[in-house]
Amino acid sequence: MNKKIQIPIIALVVLIITFFAYSAYALNSVQVQDFNLNNIGTNKQMDFVIEGDVVVHNPSLLTAKITSINYTVVLEKTDEIIFQGDIDGKDIPAGETVNLEFESVSDWVPSATTASGMLKSEKIYIVIIADVNAKLIFFDVSSQMQTKMDIAPMVKPLIQQQIQNVLSTLGGLLK
Repeated sequence: MNKKIQIPIIALVVLIITFFAYSAYALNSVQVQDFNLNNIGTNKQMDFVIEGDVVVHNPSLLTAKITSINYTVVLEKTDEIIFQGDIDGKDIPAGETVNLEFESVSDWVPSATTASGMLKSEKIYIVIIADVNAKLIFFDVSSQMQTKMDIAPMVKPLIQQQIQNVLSTLGGLLK
């Protein structure tokens, strides 16, 4: 084969390999920077309604497509799953940070022991586990982020309200 043809072909192959290697690196660098719970309330069925957002950063020079973020929130003390869900993905332009909002409804009800313990504790810790699934060109990558958060200020008033509702209902039944 002619050297004039070999050199451009070799250069093209090296360029393609470099591009794919950088793409894989870039996708692995996409990261969840924060997982925020902005509001915890209840609906008419007394289910917990959780609103929040996930902050995702793409430091690479290429647009990354987040295909989904799967999350599970666990009460640290008891390992009970409080809620879980999926957040739809979004394209994240190169070098940018985006907030992906979510709302989750949970029918989790703390046991009497758990509720009592939560009311007595100054802090109520949850562990948030988020799995980020992303795609860049031909590559699929998954990464996991875990964080711990105190939800006592948001949850204690709700538990106290639920206890009052139960006591009021029982009082009405006993009349």
